[in-house]
Amino acid sequence: MDQIKINVVLYQEDKWWIAQGLEFDISAQASSLPELHNLFAMKVATEIAISQDLKIQPLAGIAPAPDLFWQMFKEATMEVSAGATPVRIEDGPLAPHIISCMKIGQRAEMAA
Repeated sequence: MDQIKINVVLYQEDKWWIAQGLEFDISAQASSLPELHNLFAMKVATEIAISQDLKIQPLAGIAPAPDLFWQMFKEATMEVSAGATPVRIEDGPLAPHIISCMKIGQRAEMAA
């Protein structure tokens, strides 16, 4: 596997930007969008490294994000160009390229 595609919804809560992966329930938060992109890529790379250590398929066992985030992504109107992010796991092989489609959405209130 040399590519992993992850759709990501970005939203703001107070002063923080949050990235939420859809196909894999992985998230990151940062104070700026450039920093957020890097942190999200690092979190995905960390999960890939764990998968490699366990000798399982990359990101196996990580469930998709809850429906709320899929809906936020669907309703988002602004796409952020992220492209492919190659990540290297320290002292290891080059991990799969992370291909992400990032959209800025509005945080909807979770149903009780």
